[in-house]
Amino acid sequence: MSNVRMALIDDHFLHGQVAELWCSEVESNLIIVVNDKLSENKMQQGLLDMSVPDGITCRYYSLSKAIKMLNKLDSEKHPILIFETIADLKIIMNLGFSIPLVTLSSVAPTGGGKTIAPGVSLNSKQINWLASISEQGTKVEVRQTPDEESVLL
Repeated sequence: MSNVRMALIDDHFLHGQVAELWCSEVESNLIIVVNDKLSENKMQQGLLDMSVPDGITCRYYSLSKAIKMLNKLDSEKHPILIFETIADLKIIMNLGFSIPLVTLSSVAPTGGGKTIAPGVSLNSKQINWLASISEQGTKVEVRQTPDEESVLL
């Protein structure tokens, strides 16, 4: 698989902060948004693409396409993966894809969840899974922009 720089969980998907700030922070010029519904919605993709500056490529993959394509990316590519949900990230990582940094930026509440930071709500299953990948070497943090202080889980 290519050298994935980070996974961002953001239920807003893509906006200027991601395209400008995060790409600069982790030295990436490729954003891959992994979401089944969005991968089929060309109109929404077009709207989101408006926040992507020149020099950064953005692709929209369904979960199944991401599973197929991530291993085929050029090893020189250093993508940021964006997920709407932790569940989709979990599927990718459980298949053996290594991601060194997971940043929780905007996570919508789910059943039994509690707010752990502004805009980030997690339930106990999510917290346990994130703790387990952290123990395996993935840095898991909460912050909305790179200039905010990172809060580790």
